[in-house]
Amino acid sequence: MGVSGRAWSRVAAVAAVSAGIGIGAVSAWATVTSTAASALVVATAKLQPPASVTTQTTCGGSKKSDILVSWAASTSPSVSGYQVTRATNGGAAVVIATVASTATSYDDTTITGGNTYVYGVATTLQSWTSGTTTAPAVSTPRKC
Repeated sequence: MGVSGRAWSRVAAVAAVSAGIGIGAVSAWATVTSTAASALVVATAKLQPPASVTTQTTCGGSKKSDILVSWAASTSPSVSGYQVTRATNGGAAVVIATVASTATSYDDTTITGGNTYVYGVATTLQSWTSGTTTAPAVSTPRKC
């Protein structure tokens, strides 16, 4: 007795089985199969990015300015973590942090005053990454 299913790429397929399982990828589809007599196969329909992302600039006394990036947790099951991206002054977005699945914020202390930043957050599940949800651009003061 076997279990099989198909899911769209950018999709995470998670399988818990009492015996061997094979996962293969063909074009845009991932196929999950199990030859185990008893198997539990859970495939998410789509790895969901966070519903919203917000930013808050902080600046106090002699403290260097920083930006707190916050997000609503993904509704996808079995999230591995989140990737936080940052674009500076209209440039390309780059991953600046990968955080745990329990995190809903990241404090960016590596910013420079006088720049404009756009932050995004994507959900990860093992090697899969969702689309990115971005926050509005935020400018930082030149001095704290």
